[in-house]
Amino acid sequence: MTAISLENIVKRYTSGVEAVRGVSFCIEPGEFLTIVGPSGCGKSTLLRMIAGLEDISEGTLKFDGQVMNNIGAKDRDVGMVFQNYALYPHLTVAENIAFPLTMRRDIPKNTVEARVKEVANMLELGSLMHRKPKELSGGQRQRVALGRAISRRPRVFLFDEPLSNLDAKLRSQMRLEITRLQKNVGSTGIYVTHDQTEAMTIGNRIAVLRDGKLQQIGTPREIYGSPANEFTAGFIGNPSMNFIRGFIEDSTEGLLFCEQNGIIIPLNALQYSFKKSLVAGAKATLGIRPEHLTYITVQGVPIWGEIIATEFLGHETLLYFRASPKSSVICCRTEQSYLPQIGKTVNFSIRPDALYFFDENGERM
Repeated sequence: MTAISLENIVKRYTSGVEAVRGVSFCIEPGEFLTIVGPSGCGKSTLLRMIAGLEDISEGTLKFDGQVMNNIGAKDRDVGMVFQNYALYPHLTVAENIAFPLTMRRDIPKNTVEARVKEVANMLELGSLMHRKPKELSGGQRQRVALGRAISRRPRVFLFDEPLSNLDAKLRSQMRLEITRLQKNVGSTGIYVTHDQTEAMTIGNRIAVLRDGKLQQIGTPREIYGSPANEFTAGFIGNPSMNFIRGFIEDSTEGLLFCEQNGIIIPLNALQYSFKKSLVAGAKATLGIRPEHLTYITVQGVPIWGEIIATEFLGHETLLYFRASPKSSVICCRTEQSYLPQIGKTVNFSIRPDALYFFDENGERM
């Protein structure tokens, strides 16, 4: 198992564009880290620098304390699985899996055959060994690509959005497969994705990137429950967090959060540390996760809204409402089977311990 350290990693192209800007974090031996962010945030570039496929402009990359900046990709002992499978079309499944081993003259033929058979059994590819890639489904091709990476038993596994080309059901199955394989093999793993569901379910920890900068790193529970800023709060979670932009106002009843021509929420009952940073006159953005709202009146912060749309998803229902024609649209997640009629005004309750406030720069208050 290998420990990986990134210290102020920068990728700058000749055009002057910085794709990665001063990223630093450490990955423990055997850990599976997911790197998540929108398209163009630099996550694949960062992965390629770890693999040795891109030069590092500034900063230091270390494997087990050894500086890797000037060590070539073939000498880093990493296995990489790509989005487009990158299989050799003229080779069979068995030959594709064996390819990294046959390129090394120090591995006996019988060892290669035994390892290919082991990997094929692990990935349930035994009946497909004589087929060519064109004769395989998308999920089968992805398993072959995984097998090729596993067969060489690298010290580090790198996954570059490997499930993007699969349908929803296959993606769900392959997520479980990749997680199981990484635990069985035991190598340190890094998984790049723009899908927050994959990020939440695959990794021990998540690193969130935006515009080449690291926004936050932590366990899925930490990232979801305690986001460092508005971007992370909105990117992680499905449906995403509701954001209401407004300002703090002082009244005879205490501080209020006010949306212009819309929602007014009393804050005097809140007994939390962020309350100290809420100053009358300050602009702020209120964040509320859909599951922290209920349209059945319970103890909490009350708001009212007119239902403008509903989405019945079987196991849950999403209600969309707004407090006024100019107010923000807010999503409420509920397991109730009863659906209020569109146009009906409903009393909602917000859990008072589940409010998030962000300042003008998007930082958590």
